[in-house]
Amino acid sequence: MPVEMGGLDLEPATIGYIIAIYGTGSGLFQLLFFAKLVRRFGTRKVFIMSVSTLVPIFLMLPIVSLITKQWGLCWTVQVIGFCILVLLFLMDTGYGKFAIWHGLQGR
Repeated sequence: MPVEMGGLDLEPATIGYIIAIYGTGSGLFQLLFFAKLVRRFGTRKVFIMSVSTLVPIFLMLPIVSLITKQWGLCWTVQVIGFCILVLLFLMDTGYGKFAIWHGLQGR
């Protein structure tokens, strides 16, 4: 989408790479850290953490748009984009929590 409309004016291939990084990173994060997080903090706290990441994610999106309109696709936009991806990895732990909860309900 053009910068004037709030987008980042990225090529479709670049968007595909970002989505691939998101999917791969999220899967690896779940594989490596989900069980450890649940064992250490419990499913309730992990779920609260995953939902609470939505607030900073949604706050960062208009900030990225404003920075891009002002200075273009600079390093600041890339750093904030990386932070959004990391928060999305944490947000995805909520899906694993639901799988555990529904598994326990079947007993």
